[in-house]
Amino acid sequence: MPETRCTVMCDASETARFRPSTYIPQLHALFGAFTDYVQEQAPEVVEPFRQQVLSRFQEQTAETEKTQEMSLLHRLFPDADELERARLRYVCRLLDIRDGDPQTVHTTTRFAGTQARLLPAYQQMRALCDLIGPDDGIFHVRGFIDRWMKQHTQTDDTLEDPSRFWDALDGEHHETSEVAIRLHRGRIAFRVNRCLWADVMRPLNDPQLAHACTCYGDFPQIYAINPNFVLTRTMTIMQGAPYCDTCIHDRRHVESIEHPDRPLFDSLHTDR
Repeated sequence: MPETRCTVMCDASETARFRPSTYIPQLHALFGAFTDYVQEQAPEVVEPFRQQVLSRFQEQTAETEKTQEMSLLHRLFPDADELERARLRYVCRLLDIRDGDPQTVHTTTRFAGTQARLLPAYQQMRALCDLIGPDDGIFHVRGFIDRWMKQHTQTDDTLEDPSRFWDALDGEHHETSEVAIRLHRGRIAFRVNRCLWADVMRPLNDPQLAHACTCYGDFPQIYAINPNFVLTRTMTIMQGAPYCDTCIHDRRHVESIEHPDRPLFDSLHTDR
């Protein structure tokens, strides 16, 4: 009988501690990189894109919040332009930051922290799709994610099979509730029954773009970790399915890349 492992998603209301002086610059680098990518790939639309993004962030941020957060943002990013300040104010609103000292340790919920990681990027990507159309917009979103994962994923081509992902199931504070089954060496299947990222993104009612800017990244990330690894998936919670059916294969240990049949995933339950 193949071995199975289960995880339980963290409590979304659980508190997490962070320091703005380290946390916000990390988010700022990611969100700014997408604007730079648009500048490079589609320079003819970059100015209307920036204006559209600015409008979206300004709509999300009340005027009364701007002065409360300006001291902190000015100290962290004294040279930020209007668009960057609007984006950063939006991040501060999501994290409920109102203190002017970037060294102060703050607490937030895991749900709000996930919002701060996902929603500013989504707002920018939605603005691009609105400007140039969803097909071309999502094409650029995927191109950006491909590059980002290649540049920022730690590679390890010495891994002999996808054991890293199997071992990670024993960790704490999972962002998913899932059941995994090790089919044999070189192939592990995962049924994700709930996902914190999906809980954040589904209220936007934009499954196509939500999938592109979150779930899609799993594919280039797995390849970047080890080019011998291949991820297959036919459905996701983000797109309205009852669960995500994911499988990681190692080309060195499987005869062919074949996604497991639906009955296998249907048989995986959290009570196993």
